[in-house]
Amino acid sequence: MPYACRQTERSIQMKFNPGQLVVTRGVNDLIATNEDFAKHVHLSLKRHLAGDWGDLCDEDRVTNEFALQH
Repeated sequence: MPYACRQTERSIQMKFNPGQLVVTRGVNDLIATNEDFAKHVHLSLKRHLAGDWGDLCDEDRVTNEFALQH
């Protein structure tokens, strides 16, 4: 089973429901054949859903947090 389909060791506290997620065929193929890439995609998505927006300026971070409330 590809890495991205496995259960995570720890559950995360999601700040929002992402809805339906889709990827292109090329990305799907890469996820299926490259475990490092699959891990990167999986961990990036986990971080985003938990409200870890990455490297953003303060204004963009505040905008994201505001969007979660409204």
